[in-house]
Amino acid sequence: MRPTFPARPVAAIAALVVWSSTQTLSQAPPRDLPPPPEVDRRWLGPIDKPEPDGRWRPQALDTGEPLSFRQEPPLVLARDDQGAGLSNFTVVGDVARVRFDRWNPEQGEFEAETWERDRTENVGGRLVSLFQPSWSADTIQALLSRSRVGLDRPFVYLGSFRGAADAPRIAHAVLLRVGRPRCARCRLNGLTTPFSTPATS
Repeated sequence: MRPTFPARPVAAIAALVVWSSTQTLSQAPPRDLPPPPEVDRRWLGPIDKPEPDGRWRPQALDTGEPLSFRQEPPLVLARDDQGAGLSNFTVVGDVARVRFDRWNPEQGEFEAETWERDRTENVGGRLVSLFQPSWSADTIQALLSRSRVGLDRPFVYLGSFRGAADAPRIAHAVLLRVGRPRCARCRLNGLTTPFSTPATS
């Protein structure tokens, strides 16, 4: 079974990158959460779609939906001896355990993982749960060795975030950012004025 990727990703946050069959989540600082659906007031944050009265309102995020994370280290490198982690992986609501289906390229199938909550915090007046998943260098290197990555594809597919462990109902694909080891250094000797013609002797 090979992992599938969405035909039309939709941006949700920026710098993790996450794909899913319905939307994309990106690594970035946590964003404010929209107010509960019953609260009727203007919101200046992300918008979803217009309502009959013509006003734009955000889509309410359900419990178990992911918000953001910070990849550690920021880039994973081939032939490296470091593992990787998703620091402060933030999930909406009071969620003690979540499920993650990690892609195993050697077996050609997903392996179900259960993440235990590290702590809770309040963001924008709503409770969120934070997780600290991590993987060994062997796991990350096995993934990189069987993935096509490069300048035009600087990400590697890690797996699918499924939401609360007791009722997995969503599928957000998680990507790790990949760097290039041993990049040649480039020295800047000078700047040329745009559209100028080099002087001739």
